[in-house]
Amino acid sequence: MTAIATRVLGTNADADDVAQEAWLRLSRVETVEDPPALPTTAITRLCLDLMRRRQIRTSGASLTCCTSAAPQRA
Repeated sequence: MTAIATRVLGTNADADDVAQEAWLRLSRVETVEDPPALPTTAITRLCLDLMRRRQIRTSGASLTCCTSAAPQRA
């Protein structure tokens, strides 16, 4: 779980925090339909949430990370 978070966030400290939060959340789940997918999904969403919080805190503006247009091909 930490490996995914490290690749997304880029730092081991943040990855450890996200992995710990995901582990705590997953420990409260009773039943799971697709066990391998749940930790991956939880880690990914927590990483994205952390990145959004940081962007809002540093810029004070709305999110622009996902609104850039794709380059046009000739």
